[in-house]
Amino acid sequence: MHQFTKLAFSPIIDRKKFESDSTSEGITEATFFKFIGADDCEDVVDLYFQKIKGYCIIPSSCKPATIGYEFILKHSITSQTAVAQVKQGNVGLDERLRGIADHIYLFSTNGKVQADSDDVTVLSVSELFGFVCKHGNILPSRINYWIDFLT
Repeated sequence: MHQFTKLAFSPIIDRKKFESDSTSEGITEATFFKFIGADDCEDVVDLYFQKIKGYCIIPSSCKPATIGYEFILKHSITSQTAVAQVKQGNVGLDERLRGIADHIYLFSTNGKVQADSDDVTVLSVSELFGFVCKHGNILPSRINYWIDFLT
């Protein structure tokens, strides 16, 4: 199956571009985020908050019916709350998020989201891709599959 997948996606993958425009292990940030799914993208952000930023995820907040956010976070030291909006593509801040937490974090795989106030922080594609490259040991196996596939 692995060989079939490589063969099926080979027209999409420009190996020469990987070699000349790589940021880590031969994969570009843009290519990596094009290949992983929405759930994988949320997992990367979730793990980043827990490992790097000191937040804990409130598991019961991870529901498909939530209004514009993927999960609620609580900081392990300050107890401040935050919400994370994680989108693939160009999607702006869902205005319904304002006021429901102390802070709002935004991430778009296209990296074209802007913070318009002090309580909004945009996570950069390069920051999260750097996290993926450094912390492969804690990533779900399906994300590591794509890393292996693309390198």
